[in-house]
Amino acid sequence: MKHFWLMALCGGWISLAALAQNTTPSIWRCGNEYTNQPNPGMACTRMPVQSDVISTTPRKFHAVPQTSPAMPNTTVVVPSPNTDGQKQRERDLQAQQILLEELKKLQSRCKQLGPQSTEVVRCQSDEAALRRELARLP
Repeated sequence: MKHFWLMALCGGWISLAALAQNTTPSIWRCGNEYTNQPNPGMACTRMPVQSDVISTTPRKFHAVPQTSPAMPNTTVVVPSPNTDGQKQRERDLQAQQILLEELKKLQSRCKQLGPQSTEVVRCQSDEAALRRELARLP
């Protein structure tokens, strides 16, 4: 009976030593996701973990005590410069004229390109962008 207990005790030590050697965490790759615990039913593969990988515990941040401000918080409203309706209409008209000139220049440049040119697609997208900008104007 003594031999049985001695064998059981040695077997327990050996199994504990084997468990202690296999303490590396398991990392699983499930598609493009890496996880410690794969979901059942997912096609996951176990990834080898190098022994020199060091994991640390997350940092604990301490709350900073709040001090009372020297001056009370006040909202400052800065008035925006007002322009009268006539000036704004002139600006809008000037912006429209600039965009129309750019559109005409672009269309003449696009006509000079051959139908097989690689710049035709770029030219068409630039023309569409200018037309969108013109449509946004009031």
